[in-house]
Amino acid sequence: MSEVNNYDINIHQGETWSMTITVKDENDAAKNLTNYTGKMEIRDKPNGTIYETLSTAGTGMTITGATGEISLSLSKTETAALNFRNAVYDLYIESAAGTRTYLLKGAVTVEARVTE
Repeated sequence: MSEVNNYDINIHQGETWSMTITVKDENDAAKNLTNYTGKMEIRDKPNGTIYETLSTAGTGMTITGATGEISLSLSKTETAALNFRNAVYDLYIESAAGTRTYLLKGAVTVEARVTE
């Protein structure tokens, strides 16, 4: 069983938010993620209410296979609709053979906007 890395996310409400992750192999080289899928959910608590879902099957997540990059994004409209202050998330990828690997987990903090 592998250790899931902790990484906390801060989002300013109403901003266009994005984050890119590069997955590396045991030799510190970019892992080829060709034919991988992925999913990330933001929830109020583990197994709780889902606030946002990003996935390769939907929106908000793109995997660039050869470079090992995972791009995550929420539009300014999506972040403007986030009506919570604190939440949790985790993110996994899955190979074409069905091997699922959790890469990240942590807290999500939404900072309320002042300027409309």
